[in-house]
Amino acid sequence: MEIFLTNLECSNCEARHSSREIQTVCRSCGRSLLARYDLQSAKQQLRKEWFRSRPSTLWKYSPLLPIEKRENMISLGEEITPVLRLN
Repeated sequence: MEIFLTNLECSNCEARHSSREIQTVCRSCGRSLLARYDLQSAKQQLRKEWFRSRPSTLWKYSPLLPIEKRENMISLGEEITPVLRLN
C-alpha cells in the first residue's frame, strides 16, 4: 500500500518531525503537529474512479491516511457519513 505522507510539521515553528514515530506535539515548542503529504505524487497516482470503486468506509481513503501497514488498520464496521442538503 502506497502512502503519500512525507513528514509531520509543527503548526507553530514549522519544525519537521518524522512521520514514522508516534508523536502528537512538537519537540521544540510543544504545539500540534500537522501531517504533510506529497500531493503532486498523489495527484498523479490517485484517480476519482479508484475512490468511487472502494467500499464506503474510512479505509476508502487509506492512501491519504498515515498508516503504513495493513495490519494496523482497525475497523468497527463504521461507514462514511453521507452529506445531506438542508433546507
